[in-house]
Amino acid sequence: MILFTLNDIELEFNTESSILTVRWIGPLKQDDFAIIWQQVLILATKHQIRFILLDTTFVHTQNSPDIDDYSIHQYFRQTLALPYLEKIARIVTNNTTYDQKITNLYTTLLQQNKGIQFQNFNHYYEAMDWLLEMHYVENKQL
Repeated sequence: MILFTLNDIELEFNTESSILTVRWIGPLKQDDFAIIWQQVLILATKHQIRFILLDTTFVHTQNSPDIDDYSIHQYFRQTLALPYLEKIARIVTNNTTYDQKITNLYTTLLQQNKGIQFQNFNHYYEAMDWLLEMHYVENKQL
């Protein structure tokens, strides 16, 4: 179910898998990022989100200079109060420089938030398999 939309961004929650998918199309704008970050934190707590899938396949990296902005970097230096979150998977944009900058930001985030895993993927199904690998094992044991 779609929980939130803003411009070319949507947050969708799958209750069966506990995945919050963040779909971003177009450029990264600082104002949009701030709103989405806040919504992800709120929804992840409210719905006890275990997994986040960041689908950035269609982000316009050439028009996204805000990724280098100091205020964007501050978000990734926070300690998050997300006790249920286990994994964040990101589908890359195929812009190596941009993807490396984002990976560096998430590396910083993981240093502040032990116990959360992060990984980049080229394809949707690879990301989903990784997110749900233990989820399927847990459900088979029931």
